[in-house]
Amino acid sequence: MKKIILIAIVLMSAAGQQLWAQSASKHFQYTFGGGKKDILYSSIETADKGILSVGYTESFGAGNFDMYVIKNDSEGKLEWSKTYGGPKEDYGRSVVKSQDGLGYLLLGYSNSFSENSYFDIYLIKIDLKGDTLWSRYYGLDRSEYGYSVIATKDGGYMLLGEVINNINGEKNADVMLVKISASGDFEWSKIYGGNLTDYLYNIEQLEDGSFLMGGETNCFGAGEWDFLAVKVDVTGKLLMAKTYGALLTDYGRFAVSTSDGGFLVGGNSFNFGVGDMDFVLVKADKDGKIEWSQSYGDLGAEYMLDMKKMPNDAGYIISGYTNSFGSHVEDIFLLNIRNDGKINWAKTIGGDYGDYGVSVLPTSDNAIVVTGNTKSFKVNSDDCFIFKVETKLSRNLCNSMIIRPITQSYLKVLSTDARLYELETHIVDRSVPTVVKSVETIEQQLCIEK
Repeated sequence: MKKIILIAIVLMSAAGQQLWAQSASKHFQYTFGGGKKDILYSSIETADKGILSVGYTESFGAGNFDMYVIKNDSEGKLEWSKTYGGPKEDYGRSVVKSQDGLGYLLLGYSNSFSENSYFDIYLIKIDLKGDTLWSRYYGLDRSEYGYSVIATKDGGYMLLGEVINNINGEKNADVMLVKISASGDFEWSKIYGGNLTDYLYNIEQLEDGSFLMGGETNCFGAGEWDFLAVKVDVTGKLLMAKTYGALLTDYGRFAVSTSDGGFLVGGNSFNFGVGDMDFVLVKADKDGKIEWSQSYGDLGAEYMLDMKKMPNDAGYIISGYTNSFGSHVEDIFLLNIRNDGKINWAKTIGGDYGDYGVSVLPTSDNAIVVTGNTKSFKVNSDDCFIFKVETKLSRNLCNSMIIRPITQSYLKVLSTDARLYELETHIVDRSVPTVVKSVETIEQQLCIEK
């Protein structure tokens, strides 16, 4: 009898554990913020299956705008929130896990500790609880902005950003790449550009150690602005620079490697598609030669902001916003495609006043987390918006709608070589006295479904 009771208890315990595992939230929506403008730009999954996001806030902090970090648990609930900065303006744009596994690196730009009004690339290392371990500026005698940070295979980090140039008396921008050690010490930096403006927004280290970056240019190409894809080696030496576009404007957002050794470059186009502006993807081989292209959209405008690979080579997930569907104000646009560019599913998420999916993140539990900002569900001004959805197409969930974008293939995309100049430069690297504040973020749960 005792043995039977013991077996029953064990079975009940196992069933309880299974029920708990099945009851984890597969869909949630939360807003976070204060009385003014709060926006998130980048998120990562943490070791405890939570989410850590970085952006900026006008609601809290030491200055006009501060870098803003929010830590959520696996259910989306707020665990802590902190601001980082000084007396002026400090913005967060990217986050990566530290190489030692003991914290995170936050990248952005700041003018709080400048002797003039110039911005510098701003990098902060924090521990797992958000306390600052060190913070640094990287810059020249002008403004620089940090957009993306990644961990590199040699144990250090690469920072990608922008530097202001003044060619022929005009204020334009070039690409800046900064290589640092694990402790944040400067190793080398290079500037790439033309005689007008070039931006690269994302960076990825490839299997061979080289780096792939994606963005846009109005210096080279067929139109006013073209997509721009660039490869450099481990020392920053240019290996390839290609433009993709047509006679009007194509705003590039990213380049992402593919499993066959090529890459996808994507963005937003006035040249292709059926509406005012559509998502456009161009698939190229390892040398940048076009293999296929596809547009996604409808009669209004679609704007792509982020794209990530799905696990196990299962395609890609894209986030942005659209006004083609629903109430015809901006809704978050979430698009899942296969490796050949064909659509698996598409959804919009949002309300009546404008919602934007700035960053997308596939998670280890086969779900997708999107972070950005919302005007529809705000407490006061713009608030941070974090939501989680399953990777498979399912029924319409709260504040969401399944949609069917119109696609067009075999677009007449033109590709040219971008003859970027490459300039080695030595930047100033210095520690700065970041002010850290724990803040009382307002949390609003919109919905949660098991």
